[in-house]
Amino acid sequence: MLDTPSTSAPEKLSLSEDDISNHSSSWNIEHSPFASVIGTNHVPSTAELKSLKELLVHPQLELSRLEKEIDRFQTILSGLLSEKRQVVAYIKAHRALASPVRQIPPETLAEIFIQCLPTEPSYPLRDLNEAPLLFTTICRHWRSVALITPRLWNSLHLFFPSQWSRDACSRRIAGATLWLQRSGSLPLSISLHGSTIPVVNYWPAPERDSPILQRRIESMFRSLMSFSDRFRDIFLSLSSSSFSIFDKLSPAVFPALATLRVRDIDVSGRYDKAYNQPSGVAAGDVAAFAPLLSRMPFLKKLEVNLIFVRDQNYSSLPCNWRNLTNLVISDFLPSVGVVAILAETPQIQSISFSISFGDDDANLDSAVVHLNDLTEMRLQVEHSTHYMEKEVLDRFFQTHVTSLIKHIQCPSLRLLSFTADWAYITVSKWPFTGLPLHNLEILHLSMPLNPDALTECLSQTPNLARFQLKTRSPEFPLHDSHLHSLTLSPNNPDPSWPRLQTILIFAHPRERDLAYGLVLSFTTTAVTTFLQSRYQTTPLKSCDLMFNAKPEPFFSDAELDTLRNLKRNEMKIRLVHYHVQLPPHSSRTYHDPPDAGISGKSVGDELKEHSADIENRFSAAVTIL
Repeated sequence: MLDTPSTSAPEKLSLSEDDISNHSSSWNIEHSPFASVIGTNHVPSTAELKSLKELLVHPQLELSRLEKEIDRFQTILSGLLSEKRQVVAYIKAHRALASPVRQIPPETLAEIFIQCLPTEPSYPLRDLNEAPLLFTTICRHWRSVALITPRLWNSLHLFFPSQWSRDACSRRIAGATLWLQRSGSLPLSISLHGSTIPVVNYWPAPERDSPILQRRIESMFRSLMSFSDRFRDIFLSLSSSSFSIFDKLSPAVFPALATLRVRDIDVSGRYDKAYNQPSGVAAGDVAAFAPLLSRMPFLKKLEVNLIFVRDQNYSSLPCNWRNLTNLVISDFLPSVGVVAILAETPQIQSISFSISFGDDDANLDSAVVHLNDLTEMRLQVEHSTHYMEKEVLDRFFQTHVTSLIKHIQCPSLRLLSFTADWAYITVSKWPFTGLPLHNLEILHLSMPLNPDALTECLSQTPNLARFQLKTRSPEFPLHDSHLHSLTLSPNNPDPSWPRLQTILIFAHPRERDLAYGLVLSFTTTAVTTFLQSRYQTTPLKSCDLMFNAKPEPFFSDAELDTLRNLKRNEMKIRLVHYHVQLPPHSSRTYHDPPDAGISGKSVGDELKEHSADIENRFSAAVTIL
């Protein structure tokens, strides 16, 4: 609250020469003869005003003198700072000549550049912010080294937008030609992608098959065919008409081609199982890539994605099946079709199939396919049957998986990935008893596995190094009994999975179950004891348990201290109670960035990333570590 002006006459304040002299030496307000009224609402009298004027004469002169001194020193300081900048610039200019990076031999610098090339996707982009074009913008020396390093230029991704001007096409042809010419005589990896914008969602519709666009795509293909004798790896994501153009311009033989990946962008992914072809796709277009296979006698790796062959008769394609070592087919084949293909590929080392269980599985004969070189098997299964009760569906699943597995003998299997994300089912029995799993090192499962089936899994995969389970069951499959089995202790001197390095269990119940959360069946004590025992005796490096449970697990302070200590000793531990947040829907527009096509993702793809990226994509309500 402000002081009110005094109504009584204040004590008269007067100044002597000594007062002024003494005060000027300190400039301390507390020593002022007016100290008692400074900061108050006191109203000075006429005599006091006169005294104030006399008091401030000397301070004002001193202030003027100080300001002049400051200006003088400021001028000196500015001059010194200017000289300093000149000296610093002189030193930097000469130190740059002695910079260690200048001493790097060109061949070593080139190897560093090569290590900076992208790995996922593995095709470099036409982007000045990405390697290798980035290296051409730094300095003259780096540019010259980059331009004469063929390994920087033997791989390229090219995108064909649905709206492509003549000038843009000409520039892209010239740029791609110059790019590949820099690769010298090295084998080439090429990614060619057309626009994947769904026609039904946009107006005006993309001119994907317009005569003008097709002529420009043909010009691009014709320029690329001058390098066709060096094609080693081709990824074609094209429309049916573009596949036909590519085939028309292709040479009789691609002598160096070892890897082919194909995808028909006309296929929306909607699949009519009754007719074994995608809805809305003409029957004559579903195998537009087939003629190319006859031009590739040395093909080793084949990936067929969103291209549906009439009647799923893949074995009739003009492919040298016996030469294949890697095969991926995303069409949902019946079991009998999978076995028929595998019977034609005796040298196969890695397979990935999407399979539809149905009545055709009854046609499997008693023949067994022996794949002695097969080390990696990835299977995704669906079923084309009507609604079944849980128990009936479980028996159906067990019967069909067992029937398929018993027809495949693969003694060298090291990796098994199996996806069966079926609604209203919890797998009650371990379905892979017929597979030789003693040497299995990596197991990725995405299916609702119950605790008993997980117990069988522990006993049948003794040499597992990495285990990953994703489940949508409302019951968390990991129990204390499993953790005790994995824990080294006096009562358990030979724990399961002694070579285990990584364990990841991600439980994401279906939407109808999210409100209730998971039913957790493990204790924090069992988790902590398991991790502590494995750190002391085995090479466990990473443990991830992610779940949406009610109530949330409570770790004691002592358990948290133990876990934090393990993490400080470089064990990666993430125990997360999470909520998944889907990205907001964003409308697409016509675009032509360097990574278009190869990096385009749907909302479904984003959800898969939420499931896969355990560090960056989750909104965690509680993160233990």
